Amino acid sequence: MPPDTSHQNCFDVFRLVFAGMVLWAHVWLIGGFGSDWFARSSRDQVYLAEVGVLGFFAISGFLVADSYTRSSSAWSFLRRRVLRIFPGFYANLLVSALVIGPLIWMVSTGGLSSYPWFGPQGGFHYIFVNAGLVIKAWSVGLPPNPDALDGALWSLALEFACYLALLFVGLCGALNRQRIYLLIITAGLGIYYVMRTSVEGISYPLLPTYVVLGPMHYVVAFLVGACCRAFRESLKFDMKIALLLGVILLGLAKFGGWRIGAPFILPLFILHVAHGFSMRLRHDLSYGIYIYHWPVAKLLVLWPLVSKSLPVFLATNVMVTLVLATGSWWFVERHFLPRHQAPAADAVVGG
Repeated sequence: MPPDTSHQNCFDVFRLVFAGMVLWAHVWLIGGFGSDWFARSSRDQVYLAEVGVLGFFAISGFLVADSYTRSSSAWSFLRRRVLRIFPGFYANLLVSALVIGPLIWMVSTGGLSSYPWFGPQGGFHYIFVNAGLVIKAWSVGLPPNPDALDGALWSLALEFACYLALLFVGLCGALNRQRIYLLIITAGLGIYYVMRTSVEGISYPLLPTYVVLGPMHYVVAFLVGACCRAFRESLKFDMKIALLLGVILLGLAKFGGWRIGAPFILPLFILHVAHGFSMRLRHDLSYGIYIYHWPVAKLLVLWPLVSKSLPVFLATNVMVTLVLATGSWWFVERHFLPRHQAPAADAVVGG
């Protein structure tokens, strides 16, 4: 792929689709409607939300590696990463703890007089302890739903950790002059992931716990995407290859092997399709959809007129989430992007 055609793609559309996948799967989960159709058809190998997040990481690996090569300095790169994730994230914490949380409390208890604004389970505590992106407080003491107020936020810390790792790799020259080392790192981590996934009961006493037990398939997908960017001139994106990869993915989902093969194949499928045609979206709502759909569903599930029917619950969640996502884009996110930068030039897990 010649560098001057790097913006002829449909990454915007992919990110919106992946955000929709995550929303769809979580509506089933939070609404108590059981497993979604994708989980059932894959024999519960994988949920559609996991496919969406995996796709986000794959796109991020490619686009963030591209962002590093175009940055004038390490600080410029890191500044873009911080401004892409944190403003929208902070706005979400405020809206969730000070608006949606109180609404859930009011519907559950009939009033706001006892809402825990302060204290160890309070709304402001939720904001402050989660400000570092690592989610330490999941709820705001919300009866009768004490579980996560926004269970979709967990992936943002992992994504930012991937950004920092990519920055280190880039400073070592492994995104340009010494890019073979990036390929070696990806291959080594990929082999470890396959062994951990396929060999039951194997132990890794020399590795940290967060490596052994962590969601490594997302990191593998991120690195595969980064490798594709590093070796872009050696790759030829072709829709025929995309069709073949799509058939393989469907086969893995239907007959087994998705968890082992998808982190390697899904990024390649996305990149082949994304460079097959160009479709840019003027406004990027994917991040807002990703971070707001969960607390919206937690609120709507308390309304029997909405939550009793899956189509009504889904449609209402989509409408309310789109309102919040549009507000997040117009009033927060877009003001922190460089004016010349298209939304998809800096990917974020909007997962």
